Amino acid sequence: MGSVVVPSLVAVWGERAAGSVAVSGAGGVLSYGELVRRADGLARSLVGRGVRRGEVVGVCMGRGVDVVVGLLAVMRAGGAYLPLDPGYPGERLRFMVRDSGVRFVVVDDDVRGGVGAELSNDAELIGVADGVSGDGVVLPEVGVGDLAYVIYTSGSSGEPKGVGVEHGSVARLFDRVGEWFGWSRDDVWSCFHSVGFDFSVWEVWGALTSGGRVELVSYEDSRDPVAFRRLLGERGVSVASLTPSALLRLMPFLSGEGVPGGLRHVVLGGEAVRAGQIAGLLERSVGERPRVWNLYGITEATVHASVRELTAADVDGEGSPIGRPLSDLAFAVVDPGIGEVGDRAEIKELPVGEPGELWISGAGVARGYVNRPELTGHRFVEATVGGLPGRWYRTGDEVRAVPGAATEFAYVGRLDRQVQLRGFRIELGEVEAALAAHGGIGTAVVELTDDGEGPALAAFVTEAAGSVGGVGTFEDVRDWLSGRLPQHMLPSSVSVVESLPLTANGKLDRAALRDLAVQPLPTRDSGDQPVTDTERLLAGIWSQVLRTDSVGRNDHFFTIGGDSMTALRLVATISKTVGTRVGIATLYRNSTVAELAAWVDAALEKKAAVAER
Repeated sequence: MGSVVVPSLVAVWGERAAGSVAVSGAGGVLSYGELVRRADGLARSLVGRGVRRGEVVGVCMGRGVDVVVGLLAVMRAGGAYLPLDPGYPGERLRFMVRDSGVRFVVVDDDVRGGVGAELSNDAELIGVADGVSGDGVVLPEVGVGDLAYVIYTSGSSGEPKGVGVEHGSVARLFDRVGEWFGWSRDDVWSCFHSVGFDFSVWEVWGALTSGGRVELVSYEDSRDPVAFRRLLGERGVSVASLTPSALLRLMPFLSGEGVPGGLRHVVLGGEAVRAGQIAGLLERSVGERPRVWNLYGITEATVHASVRELTAADVDGEGSPIGRPLSDLAFAVVDPGIGEVGDRAEIKELPVGEPGELWISGAGVARGYVNRPELTGHRFVEATVGGLPGRWYRTGDEVRAVPGAATEFAYVGRLDRQVQLRGFRIELGEVEAALAAHGGIGTAVVELTDDGEGPALAAFVTEAAGSVGGVGTFEDVRDWLSGRLPQHMLPSSVSVVESLPLTANGKLDRAALRDLAVQPLPTRDSGDQPVTDTERLLAGIWSQVLRTDSVGRNDHFFTIGGDSMTALRLVATISKTVGTRVGIATLYRNSTVAELAAWVDAALEKKAAVAER
């Protein structure tokens, strides 16, 4: 493997620092030597089964150390890994497997006995521990032009789309960001995100190509700011990458317990950030806080595309500064009204300060959308923009060049119906398409709203003509959607309207939706009323947090409208009310009123017993 690509860079550390810890988290610890040895064994098994250079191979595992073995093995075998989050609905995972033409999926034992059973109809499952001796199996040389990974993002057509990124685009990412701030083999990187989110490309391979350690954060800890703050300190994390939403949840605990001494860099990405929101961190003296970086990016431009360090001077500023493009990328602000662009077209840039669509060109631009030639041709275009010829990606993001600093840019918003929610880019059209497939729903519109409790998806639907059962209850609709969409794409509210408002020219009047007299869907009458005093207490708190009148003892928090943000408010309120701490992880393990009430009663009994000693 002579090319400078991620698998060869990790292999170098497998020889140079074989005994050093590479990965830690659920499932234990792996040294560099163990990581490379296990990955090579699995890679030979994949090649022996017929995996071809450039072939897309699925990796479906939980957030344990084995998932890194699987990802590296696919690349060492010459394939491109497709991360499949086992928490996603089976129907969505099957679509991704079929759409990308996957023949093999690497799994762990938990997945093989769970969602893997559904995937086995479309692909051969290979256990992550299925290595071979390697006799007679030669691993291919991986080149910079080979596909490294495919990551699916939300699609406006109602189906997700896979973005294919080449090895050369990934390997140069770390060199280019490294021109702004440095890291070394002494650093510990947290991997806060699912490998199905492209932020993980930065978190995992940034650490492992530099000889550092990656600390995998469990799903429960990633949703519990108290647990995550503790992990940062106990694990000695020095590079933490977060969405602004996640940092905002963490902020009170950084103020109360202090910033862990070893934390050197906080890297923000995935959604817009305004410095004033994190003033409490930025206004600390430099020696008492980490450096904070806003890295604007998009999956189609290999995770990060620009860099801006945030300081106290930005706190009173307006907008979201995204800084300068990486040195091997070019940014251009173009008239958003431009339609289809012919081959080799010449396009003018807008004047400095005027907002428009951001186009990106350079070494980080992805190969395109897997098996979507028409969409690829529309979004990735050969053109001369502002006098610079190249292959440009049309981001759909609205930005402006900052007057007085022409090489810096500020984020304005989206030009299409894609929204950002807790770090995820969501095409509202995909959620609408899933709703419209429900037999009781005629038409559906989904909007991003904020009622003061934080941003959330709100759905407005009409009842299908001739429908027998009607739309049903809120839980009915959520249950329907949860089999088709991941948790972060589920609406927090569904309201029935008699008809959708139209503008004078017959188009949907989205602005008028908020003024409609809407009828929220009723919640399911579970018929299983709370029994004990604790159950009744918790049911009342759930009703308050979820703004619903009826909560049964067996209702599941996350199927009656709960999400990660409301979960934080719920456990905080319960902890204060009952007098014992209830963590996010406890809620995930005890998600009904009855289960959580039993846990609270047991915790209070134990607390009382200790006090009596």
